[in-house]
Amino acid sequence: MAIGYGLHAPVGKSMDLRRIRYFLAVARCASLETAARGIGKSGKTIAGQLTRLEEELESRLFVDLAGGDLRLTPAGQGYRDDCERILAELDSAQAIACHLAEGHGGVLRLGICEDAATLWLTTGLRRFKTLYPALDLDLREMPSVDLATALRRHEIDLALMLPGVDRSELEIVPLWSDGWQVIVPQRWRPLPEGRPICCEDIAEDLLVLAHPMMGAAGHDCIRKAFADAGIAPRIAALCLGRSTMLALGLIDAGLTFVPQSLSWARGGSSRSLPFVAPDLDIVAAYRAANPPGIAMRFLRTLQDAVAALRLSPG
Repeated sequence: MAIGYGLHAPVGKSMDLRRIRYFLAVARCASLETAARGIGKSGKTIAGQLTRLEEELESRLFVDLAGGDLRLTPAGQGYRDDCERILAELDSAQAIACHLAEGHGGVLRLGICEDAATLWLTTGLRRFKTLYPALDLDLREMPSVDLATALRRHEIDLALMLPGVDRSELEIVPLWSDGWQVIVPQRWRPLPEGRPICCEDIAEDLLVLAHPMMGAAGHDCIRKAFADAGIAPRIAALCLGRSTMLALGLIDAGLTFVPQSLSWARGGSSRSLPFVAPDLDIVAAYRAANPPGIAMRFLRTLQDAVAALRLSPG
């Protein structure tokens, strides 16, 4: 098992969870005797277990364990953070297993930005509910910047959002990238077959875009495409939600844009065509300190679903 920060457990040996718990107890109080009293073991026993742990990892976790200097080394600090996260997830997994065995379930408080509500997400949600039918989902939609704040306040367990937010106290995991489609009327002038629409093609058309007051949003990719092309877009309307943008697009109030995996979002009087713009990137975010095990369980399920979707034909 490879351990972060240059630490490695010998091949073929499993890590003793008791030693990890002893290590965390000493790291928290920086005292062998205090940790030993809390655990119910002698200081000599704890010291011996920590010495074996350092030998297994082939690295010092404390400045001088034998001499009583129990300050953590940089490797020890990294190992402590990893161990706390792993044990928190393990404890949560055990709790969930007990709840499921008793016929109960847990609740995942999942926050999403509007741009994450695409085929990628629905595929992951379907797989999660199939694997864990007793677990409930509390889905909350809000702008990406608010999702980051909600995570730090422990109001949600996991967030699917745009990457351009303050990452302090958070771990960020890339999930997927989506291309863009522009929704146009059926009668809209044809282009050579197979060529995507670019900004120059619609420089004179009215557009329906997300309102800037919402903060970071997927349509920032559209604005960047126009800025890179040196074209000032003609705005027909600025909206707070995708449903309004789609409604205006479907009545020909202006052209609007949706992620490629939402290209079905059109009516009989409109069609969607590929549009050249920077990809829409969606990431997962969770608290770096002690993320809930149920959040990690959903994240792994979602990653598996995304990987399968990428490999599926069409």
